[in-house]
Amino acid sequence: MKELILIVLVLAFAFIIRIPFLNVPLEIDGGIFVSCGRLISEGYTLYKDIFDHKPPGIYFLFAFLFRLFKLDLFGINLFLSFWSVLNTFLTYLLARCLFNKRIAILSALIYGLFSSSPLIGGIGPLTENFMITFIILGYLFLIKAFKRKELWFFVSGISFGIAFLFKQVALFELSAALGFLFIITFNKDRKFSIFLWCKKVQNTFLTTENRRRSSPITPMADPAKGGKAIFLKNFFFCLLGFFVPLLLISGYFFLKDALKDFIFFAFTYPFSYIAQGGKAAVPYQFVHFISKMIRAMPLLWMCSIAFIIYTVIMLINKKSINISAQKTIFPFLLVLLWSIFTFMGICLGMRFYPHYFITLLPPFSIMSGFILATLIFPENYYRKNLPVRLIIIVSLLSSLFYSVCQHYKYYFVYTPEEISIHLYPYNAYVEARQVGLYLRKNTTAQDKIFNWSVEPEIFFYAQRRPVSRYLWITPYLDYSWAIPNCVNEVMEALVRDIPVYIVSDTRFQSQLKSMRNTHEQINDFFQKHKYKLEKTFPVI
Repeated sequence: MKELILIVLVLAFAFIIRIPFLNVPLEIDGGIFVSCGRLISEGYTLYKDIFDHKPPGIYFLFAFLFRLFKLDLFGINLFLSFWSVLNTFLTYLLARCLFNKRIAILSALIYGLFSSSPLIGGIGPLTENFMITFIILGYLFLIKAFKRKELWFFVSGISFGIAFLFKQVALFELSAALGFLFIITFNKDRKFSIFLWCKKVQNTFLTTENRRRSSPITPMADPAKGGKAIFLKNFFFCLLGFFVPLLLISGYFFLKDALKDFIFFAFTYPFSYIAQGGKAAVPYQFVHFISKMIRAMPLLWMCSIAFIIYTVIMLINKKSINISAQKTIFPFLLVLLWSIFTFMGICLGMRFYPHYFITLLPPFSIMSGFILATLIFPENYYRKNLPVRLIIIVSLLSSLFYSVCQHYKYYFVYTPEEISIHLYPYNAYVEARQVGLYLRKNTTAQDKIFNWSVEPEIFFYAQRRPVSRYLWITPYLDYSWAIPNCVNEVMEALVRDIPVYIVSDTRFQSQLKSMRNTHEQINDFFQKHKYKLEKTFPVI
């Protein structure tokens, strides 16, 4: 009962801490996801009728929401808050399966706190915030599969496959899970750890009544006695499950006559996006990213590094640390592999944006929960070494205080608009909302808008439709070389459906003027249709 009360309090805290962000304007990524989702709910086909280069999961999620509810900005952010509470609870469940209830409560508390950080994009409807839900579920089902039920390996694969449909880097988390499956199958020291850990997994998932009825879990077979066949079978079930969501969604696009567009924009085009980034600046961007994330939440990094050192010591010399029946090496190894492969996924794109760190939050939270639980509820070593314990606790509290100093204004001082301005000083997210609301007021539902700016969220605020499938200028301004005939496609759409309003961004006038000089169709269109400046929204 006490544990139930504590987790309810943690979940309530995870929601309450997000209340200051319920009216924060959308940024570019969240804006394109929400805008595309609304258009899909109105009958548009993703990739064929509207463009973006992420897998379809995030767009279909919002399309489903728009079918159910008439969401505004507050509704979108409220939904994200509830989803974050779900992630907090799943983090608790996973830590509970791997370790114990104390570590699980602390892990959930840490995740609930830091997942709301504006400094890492925790307040926006970004793919990472939704992808990690299915990553955690994938690991939960994988653990449950060690009761020798092959079906759960299949279900685990399905969960990783759904995560892949939110962002391609979920493939790295699947690799970590398969790597862990390989290690646990061919473990040589089975008597030391496998049986004890599987027994703990059983006790975690089963109620007292079911525990009496169930047969005991046995360790996986020896490699010499069929272990290889067992691994291949489980590997096959997991991989088969992973491909099921991908095959189903491919079938959907095939029926919509958009399979070619789906393959190109969701999988081929992203490689062009990666290649376009300057490789020479990668080392600097990497160092800047790491230093920024450490400054944002030093407590997580300190605890995670301590956890990694602790795990490495166990791997090198198991006898150097007393590993009891409730603390076998495998939970540590799973979290370590998860963190390593997730970090590899972050580095894949060679573009280091703060919201990429969101994918590391669950494993880092579990690591931190373990370290804090070890300090708060010490074993023999820390009880005998009180000065060491106090020094570590003071250091961690100091890092927590530093994080509070970094964040408190976003929670207690700034208005939602000021939060956006301080987070994105060179963007016009606040003004984009004003533009969108103005367009909604001064147009009809049948009118179409041409957005010659970098703010796709305008379509969400305006509740209007675009002229072409490109909701903002970036695809044909920065990546036109990767999308054949995109500019001509836009011009044909402009001629076919003359927009009532054109939204122009003065920060890109030189590039836009160059495009008009380069493409005669664009220049002819603007000469023929004399649009007048009706209203300006100066960027704050």
